[in-house]
Amino acid sequence: MTQQALGRFALAVRNVLRHRARTLATLAAISVGVAGLILAGGFVQDIYIQLGEAMIHSQTGHVQVFKQGYREGKNRAPEQYYIADPEKLTGQIAALPGVERTMARLGFAGVLNNGKRDLGVIGEGVEAAPEAALGTFLKYTEGTPLNDADLDGIVVGHGVARSLGLRVGDRVTLVISLAQGAVNTLDFELKGVFQSFSKDFDARAVRIPLAAAKTLLDTSAAHSLVVTVERTEQTEGVAREIARLLKDRGLEVVAWKELSDFYEKTVNLYERQFGVLRLII
Repeated sequence: MTQQALGRFALAVRNVLRHRARTLATLAAISVGVAGLILAGGFVQDIYIQLGEAMIHSQTGHVQVFKQGYREGKNRAPEQYYIADPEKLTGQIAALPGVERTMARLGFAGVLNNGKRDLGVIGEGVEAAPEAALGTFLKYTEGTPLNDADLDGIVVGHGVARSLGLRVGDRVTLVISLAQGAVNTLDFELKGVFQSFSKDFDARAVRIPLAAAKTLLDTSAAHSLVVTVERTEQTEGVAREIARLLKDRGLEVVAWKELSDFYEKTVNLYERQFGVLRLII
């Protein structure tokens, strides 16, 4: 260090020690700012984690498998995107390292009738036991989730129950139009009313046993395979392994973040807000 640099350093030290009150105030401001950034950053990261887990354990699972093009074409012609022999595929996926459980879903759009009025709904045929284990973030405000014994059971979102004035034990009729032009109907008994983090989802969502959905849609196939992993941090690695297993079968493997536009928009919003906070501090 040169003599000139030593002189400047000594001058800076004397200046700091001479104005002790100002120095302490500056250090206090820096300390409070850093602590504020650490606390705010931890709070925001926790929001990301909790929101992600809510998405995973109420709707998406960690990974989903579809027929190529299903996400774009499901509203126009869902019958063109069936996954044949879903039981065989779920068994193969379940054998991969890191996979916790697998299940099949069969989606449909239809009309739910309570004997007095109709409501358009978007539903899924699900496997009761695996879905109950997955849906830990679904809060049941009335009744219980579906179980394997509920062959004619149905659970509906809170908004659906409120729109139709439904209570547990009520009988409802589900009407579905097939691509061939036929109309199928089945009667169900309401087993439970659930509430998720999304009011839009709860306003239209219904779930019935997978076997009943296959009967209504006259198919033995499924629209999606849902996979949960042992730890969320393993999602990307397990998704790659599933994609490798299903290579050249015309199937698409999608991790949960890609399935949720709401999650991505929420993260982007908080990142912008936290960026402003960092700039101010």
